[in-house]
Formats: sequence, structure tokens, C-alpha cells
Amino acid sequence: MPKTLFGRLLAIVLAFCMLMTSICIVLMRTWHSNYHAEADQMAGRDVAQRIVEANLFFNEGLLDVNNYHRAVANLAAINPTVDSYLLDEQGQILASSLPGERLTRRFVDVTPIEEFLGSDVSLPIFGDDPQRLAGEEVFSAATIIIPGCPASYLYLILHRSDEGSALAAIRRSYTINETVGVLLLSAILAVLATVVLMRVLTRNLGHLEEAMVAFRESGFTTPPVRLASVRPGWGDEIDRLTRMFSELVAKMQVRMQDLRHSDEIRREILANVSHDLRTPLAALSLHLETLALKPDLSAEERGQYLLTSLRQCQGLSTLVEQLLEAARLDAGQVPFEPEPFNIGELLHDVEQKFRLNAEKSGVELRVDGIETLPMVRGDIGLIERALDNLLDNAFQYTKSGDKISISTEQLDTAVRVAVADTGTGFSAPDSEHVTDRFFRVDRSRGQGSGHAGLGLAIVNSIARLHGSQLDIDSVPEHGTTVSFELPIL
Repeated sequence: MPKTLFGRLLAIVLAFCMLMTSICIVLMRTWHSNYHAEADQMAGRDVAQRIVEANLFFNEGLLDVNNYHRAVANLAAINPTVDSYLLDEQGQILASSLPGERLTRRFVDVTPIEEFLGSDVSLPIFGDDPQRLAGEEVFSAATIIIPGCPASYLYLILHRSDEGSALAAIRRSYTINETVGVLLLSAILAVLATVVLMRVLTRNLGHLEEAMVAFRESGFTTPPVRLASVRPGWGDEIDRLTRMFSELVAKMQVRMQDLRHSDEIRREILANVSHDLRTPLAALSLHLETLALKPDLSAEERGQYLLTSLRQCQGLSTLVEQLLEAARLDAGQVPFEPEPFNIGELLHDVEQKFRLNAEKSGVELRVDGIETLPMVRGDIGLIERALDNLLDNAFQYTKSGDKISISTEQLDTAVRVAVADTGTGFSAPDSEHVTDRFFRVDRSRGQGSGHAGLGLAIVNSIARLHGSQLDIDSVPEHGTTVSFELPIL
């Protein structure tokens, strides 16, 4: 069996053509035989009636059986291709133009004769041939009335299926040659047309295979150059398959770029995590070594070293917690349990939580517009975590004398919550990346350690869980405003 689609289709077409040609030869031979039989019967339909009307049976004197045989024999002498018989009402042969030893039957079925003599006749009609026990031939018949003779029908067999006759040989040869010639010519033309058509139809499939092989050999990195360009809604299945493959290649290219970008981010994240972990660990290790190597430190110095070590441990704990929380959010492993809650009360609680930090930093912290807020729907624990990150981030980029405010705005179907500060802010290019993992603006603007640029990334993930997104507006040296929305219950 051929390995290519074109070869298989060609083999199937050739086999089908051979089968159909054989069937057509048989059918055409049958049709030719019926055609000649009908033509013979139509041409000789009135022969028997004309013989009867010519009174050829009254030229032999006395009417006896011998005269009947001689009269019928004379008919055979006039037309040797016709066998003549006289039949009674039951179809018994009374006289024939053939010697009795050549007859294999003595009765002929009269049903076809009566059908032939009817007014509405569909030719050809086949009747019994007295020379054969099996097989039928076309005939001509007429009703006769001969005084003193029991004969009722003149029955003429118009031609015999004599395999040795010259006429039958010529007819058979002509029929076979004509049929085979026409069918072979038609089959050759059909095969040629089919080969051309299949080549046209499978050409694009071959091009598609070449493109796919080239794409595979390139390691799925280089887009195939030769791809059929088919407009949507046009072309056949192969063209549409080619278009879908082209779209798949384009998506794979985008996906590969995303993977390369993700790989770059992963390497950057590892570098940032390593740096952010190494810095507090180095400081913690240094202070602990100092405590271990200098037992003569004063109580005040020892307390200072211990306090610094504690802050470094807290920074490490915060960083690890943020890393775990960001990973759980990305993996969808953080339970999301939305419920109705009073956003005003939550904002007041968060403000009280950061009040002491604001007093120590010399930053003014206030909450506006929380008295008449409607109930909202969300995961109160995640929303509190998002607000903590926003405020913690705001404190990192403000200094003494700056202001941090938490405000709300009631919309048609949601409540907008905004955290604004008058700190250092950042430029427009930075605003496109502040929600990326480990992205931080100028480190010199931060005032503490333990912040690895995960705060806004976590807040952004929490906002998406609530069907919202962060809206960030920042102006360098004038401050930053970050807001998101919660649906009203």
C-alpha cells in the first residue's frame, strides 16, 4: 500500500475504475442484447400477420398435416433466419419449418403470444424457443383461422442464439469492441482527470507537511515560510487546516516568547530573593557574631545589637510570608470566601492598627468618608491584607511631615477604596511595572528592609479575585494613589 495520501487515493481510484469498468461492460452487453432484440422484434412485428393475410397456406390443395408442414417449410425457404410454427390454443406445435428431431419441446407458452397480440405492448417480449429447453427469443405471432385445421397461432422465431452463425459472431464482436472501446477510453480519461484533480487537491497538503516538518526541525522556533494564505470562510478543509496551523504557530511563537520572558523573570526573582534574603541574614549573622565574640559589651550595646537582630528577623519573616502568600495566590490555593461586610468598620480597624506607626514616623494618617457606606461583598481577610500592604508600602515611601489618607467613593454598583500618600512617588514608566513581582522603584527612596517588591503584586492578585484591578496614579515627588473597587451587596 502506498505511503502517501496521493498514492493511496490513486490506488483506490484505479481499483474503483477497474471494478466499475467491469460492471459497465456486463451492463452494456446486456443493454446491447436487449437493444438488438427490441430492434429485431420491432422490425419483424408484422411479419406473421402479413403471412396470414397473404393466404400462403391455401396453395397446397387439400388441407392435411403434410400440407401444413410444406407450407411452413416454404416460409422457412423464403426467410431462412426465421423459424415458423403452427400452434393450437394450448401452444402445442402442430407443424414447424424444422425437422422434428431438432425440436426439444412440443409445447410453447402462449402467455407471451397473447401479450404480444395485445393492444398496448412494451417491447421486447421473449417467448419459448422450441429448439431449447432453456432460454427465450424474440418472436412475431399472428392469429390464424384455417378451416379444418386446429391451428390458432402462427409463431415465428425471428432469430436464434446460434453461437456459430456469422451474424451472431459479427454482432457479438461489434458489441464487445464497441463497449470495451468506449469504456476503456472513458476510464483512461477519468483516471487522468482524477490524477490531475487529486494532485491539485493534495498539493497544499504536501506544502503543509513540508512546513510542519521544517517547523519541527527548527526546534519549533522558526515559523514556516511557505504557508497558504486563505481568507476566513474561503478554501477547502486543507486550506482551513493550513490557516489553523498558521494560527497555531503564531500562538506558539507568542507562548515561547512568554516562556522566555517568564524564564527571565524567574531568574530575576531568584536573584532578588537571594539578595533580599542575603542582606538581612548577613546583618543578623554579623550582629550575632559580635555578641558572641565580645562578651564585654555594655548592657546598652548588647541591647542595641539584640534589637537590630530582632528587626532583621522580623524583616526575614515578612519577606518569607510575602513569598509564600504570592505563591499561594498564583497557584489558586488561597481560600476565597466572599461575604457581606461593613467596609467602613474594616477601614477604621486598619487605621487604628497603623496609628502607632504613623505617630512614630511623624506621618499624618486619616480616614475619610466611611460613615455612610453600604455593605460590600468580599473576602474580609484578603481585603484587610491588601489594605495592610498598601499602607505598609505608603509608609515606606513617605517621610516625616507627609500625609497618608484612606478614602472611599460610592459608585453605582461598587465602592472605590483608595490609599493616597504625599511621598516620593514614581515616574510613568515605573507605573507599568509596580505590580510585577520584585519590582521596586529607586531603592534609595525606601526607608527599611524586608520589602522585596511583593506588596503591590499581592494586592493586585487580591483585587483580581474580587473582579477588580488596581488603579495607580503617581507623580514624582508629589505622591501616589492606589485604588480598587468592591461590589455593593
